[in-house]
Amino acid sequence: KSLDACEEMLVEFSRLSADLWRRFSTESPRNGYISDFFDDLRSYGYAKTSDYASAVFVALLITLARYSTSKYILEPFVHSLRLEAKNRHKFVESSWKVFFYVFSWSYCLYLVVWKYGFFQTPALVWADFKLGMDVPADIYGVYILQLGFYFHSIFATLYMDEVRRDFIATLFHHVLTICLIGFSLTVRYHNIGLLVIFFHDVTDILMESSKCSLYAQNRNGKEYPVWGHVANVGFGCFMITWFMSRMYWFFYKVLYSAGHLVLLKVPDLKLQLFFNLMLWILTLLNTYWFYYIVKVAWRILSGQEVKDSREIDAQKKD
Repeated sequence: KSLDACEEMLVEFSRLSADLWRRFSTESPRNGYISDFFDDLRSYGYAKTSDYASAVFVALLITLARYSTSKYILEPFVHSLRLEAKNRHKFVESSWKVFFYVFSWSYCLYLVVWKYGFFQTPALVWADFKLGMDVPADIYGVYILQLGFYFHSIFATLYMDEVRRDFIATLFHHVLTICLIGFSLTVRYHNIGLLVIFFHDVTDILMESSKCSLYAQNRNGKEYPVWGHVANVGFGCFMITWFMSRMYWFFYKVLYSAGHLVLLKVPDLKLQLFFNLMLWILTLLNTYWFYYIVKVAWRILSGQEVKDSREIDAQKKD
């Protein structure tokens, strides 16, 4: 059954890709693709300056909250654990991210599954769609929080987080996510944008939790193997969840809805080709990171030392 499901997914993937390419190649631009895009964005965009000003303000609050929480709560806690010096900052960084993602994803879970039912019935994201429609206050709050978080994440990647091999890809991901969230808010694709957020944040909870367990394995000069086992189990759950949420469900519930169902529900929707392009770039990034996940899985199965394969060894930094 799993092989049949994979085969069906590949067939749908090929069909949807071909359909999107056919529509892109046969749709003649009025004044050029770039000019048409900005013309349509001016005509059908409804975001206000106050939206982005609020997001920047939230980014400042998140940065201050992270700094204060790290300095006065997490760092003393890490000191009491007596972690290895090389893992202290990493543990603080991952712990903060677990806190944020649990909060933000739990609220998304409530909205996507219980209140609006977008997860169960993705076609609902286009129900009653009209240009300039109001964004519900609860979804608007998620958008401003997420925009603020990714503005903060750009700053954090540059100045607060550990430097990793995928530094450039991470920055590109943050910029792409801001463009995707901001664009979907501007043209009122907020319902499907909420699904995108939902499918991504859940994996980050498991990833950062597993990393915390891994960092806790060596404390006060002693090794505690139980935390290594906890990290391995957590990583296995993370790998499965990544595949299911960011690749399988993302395809069937986001890409399929944005690339096919939209034609049935809102056939004359403007700017949806550009939105689909960003979604497919995000899919490629998710596939790129899945490569690193597979590398770590191979380390676990082959009994090698387990670490984040994106991290740069201390000797290579010097």
